[in-house]
Amino acid sequence: MWSKLTLFAVLVAAVALSVVARAEEPAGERTVPNRSFDRFSLDTENVQGFWAEAGALYEGTNVKGGPDLDAVNSFLRFAYGQERWEAGLEMPYESVNGTLVPSGQVADNNGPGDLQLYGRYTALQSEILDLGVGAQLSLPSGDSDKGLGSGEFGALPFGNAALKLSVAEVRAHVGYEVFTGSNSSGLAFNRLVFGAGIFAPIGKYVALRNEFSGTRFDAPGPGSHPKVVSYLPGVDIRIPIGDLDLLIRPTGLVGVSENAPDWGAGASIAIASKTMKVSPSANAFGGVTVE
Repeated sequence: MWSKLTLFAVLVAAVALSVVARAEEPAGERTVPNRSFDRFSLDTENVQGFWAEAGALYEGTNVKGGPDLDAVNSFLRFAYGQERWEAGLEMPYESVNGTLVPSGQVADNNGPGDLQLYGRYTALQSEILDLGVGAQLSLPSGDSDKGLGSGEFGALPFGNAALKLSVAEVRAHVGYEVFTGSNSSGLAFNRLVFGAGIFAPIGKYVALRNEFSGTRFDAPGPGSHPKVVSYLPGVDIRIPIGDLDLLIRPTGLVGVSENAPDWGAGASIAIASKTMKVSPSANAFGGVTVE
């Protein structure tokens, strides 16, 4: 697990790189779309047109005297939106293999996860600050007996915000997911969902992501509220193809809390409408604007 000082150093280096690149970038240059990898549906940036993405994230967990698991979370995403709103869906496919408990119980489960539908609206949109609200619906399409789904319907109302500086956006989101009941797999506990990150385009073709994703579970029992917090650094690479953009999105993962996966790595490929932002002057304070 990385120390807090190391994580802070990575964030500082990312912003410094963005400042240097932006200082040499003419005002009005188009920048690459910069979307969340782990919390795509809760992000503040709306696609203007369509977005289609396929990807996977490997997570490795090795706890002394506890779980020794390898998990691969694959997904397909589709979204459509305009300047102030976006709606979409995510179809996950889960693969979990390894030892669950010290007794030696083995997991070898593969299959579809719970289908996610979402919609959101940016109520306030200014040069400096965006504020939005939204909701996500979880459908019990995964096999809860195998630990691949919650086994219940879930609803996640959320709010999000973005502080738009001249070199980066500081984004945050928070919501609370509730389920229609609970099941023996322990995957349908109500949960607080939160996260924040620094998103920094550094030109027309590359953008940096520094995300922190957190979940706090309301498990039964006094004082039983396990938290899972992970840090996900990544890069978005834009390849223009006519009127569309092809995006290559490599991503890493480092566990921050005790219950988070130790480490992970993944990537995705997205195709999207050409709805990039316009870079402001490097010396200006304020957010980027949307054409």
